[in-house]
Amino acid sequence: MPEITVNGFNIDYYESGRGEPLIFINGLGGYAGAWAADLKFYDKYFRCICPDNRYMKGKNLPVKPFTIKDMAGDVSALMDALGIEKACVLSLSMGGAVAQELALSHPGKVKKLILSSSFPKTDAHFRLLLKTLSAMLPECSLRTFCNMFALWTLRSGFLKKYPEELIAMQEFQIANPYPEGIFKAQSDACIKHDTTSRLGEISCPALVTAGEEDIMTPLYYARELERLIPDSRLETFAGCGHLHLWENPDEYHKVTLDFLLGD
Repeated sequence: MPEITVNGFNIDYYESGRGEPLIFINGLGGYAGAWAADLKFYDKYFRCICPDNRYMKGKNLPVKPFTIKDMAGDVSALMDALGIEKACVLSLSMGGAVAQELALSHPGKVKKLILSSSFPKTDAHFRLLLKTLSAMLPECSLRTFCNMFALWTLRSGFLKKYPEELIAMQEFQIANPYPEGIFKAQSDACIKHDTTSRLGEISCPALVTAGEEDIMTPLYYARELERLIPDSRLETFAGCGHLHLWENPDEYHKVTLDFLLGD
């Protein structure tokens, strides 16, 4: 996996496929490798680029506070380093907050925007959840934390039908433990995120997707994004939770590809 330095951070990234660039932005605690199965679908149509977020590479760097806007600046700098003037963006959860800020701070760089399981700002529900998760991570085993995180992000039907998928996700995370302090730093950045007063300035087309049973970022967040972003539409996924893109990948790939390839 290639490594690139942007804004002083060494960042790993995946790249595959050819054509128009499509950049993936990870959610809370997410690694670039989590998108591996998706890249095999999208890289038939796009030059897919999936970077880690800052500090995820670890190497004992002390994690300092940062903002969602800082991470959007990292994506912009990555595009510059790779010679990409404009790209479509596919984002998940916290990555959707980063994508919003990218489209607002660097509007000429975003052609189309996909916001999955994202939020325009946090409320009491989400702030409490983020603070609780951040506090629990240092206090329990990583396997226990992964189990708890799965209960928040995946619905019972998926966990029952695909237990091997859960095991694979757990083993990947355990093999790639979070750098110390990064989960809290990302959570703090999410808590401070608020684009509600500026979303009307987003000028590119946007697709908002959400699981109808998402208990982490409930459906009303997605409805608010659709309401506030001028050229946007919402697609919901019945029976799915926060990770609806992996609970129902066939439908998610179809909906997002139709959007990306459409006029």
